[in-house]
Amino acid sequence: MKQDQAWRLRELAPAFEFFPRPDGDAHPRRIAITSGKGGVGKTTIALNLAILATKIGEKTLLIDGDVNLANIPILSNSSPSYTYVDVLRGHKTLAEIIYEYAPDLHILATGSGILELMDKAADFNDKLRYQFRQLDGIYQRIVIDTASGISSAVFSQLD
Repeated sequence: MKQDQAWRLRELAPAFEFFPRPDGDAHPRRIAITSGKGGVGKTTIALNLAILATKIGEKTLLIDGDVNLANIPILSNSSPSYTYVDVLRGHKTLAEIIYEYAPDLHILATGSGILELMDKAADFNDKLRYQFRQLDGIYQRIVIDTASGISSAVFSQLD
């Protein structure tokens, strides 16, 4: 019997719930989906992991960390009213740009191909990391869809 591409992910999915959170831990667990090569399915995996986290009862934030080609809104067929660019410009707060995609699944869109972000990707990640503190106690899981490659901007999303 020929299996589809996702058979191994479905086989591994039950293990996902075995990452218990210590009692009283308010910090969200972060998972970054990254690869040195583009077009390998990072966005698909990130979206599906975020959906899976909600299925096991975790309130989840999915961050589209690819400032070059932000594809989470495309893949999820959603249209963000605001993006992280609005935060950088001082027009919105982080909490104001996060939108609900499904029950217990929220998305933070960065915008796609915006030179302002592409030129300052590492700075963007530093600011985003600082603002993560605002999310403590709100989300149990944060899934980050990174850009492809091994640049400092990608590495800064991983720590």
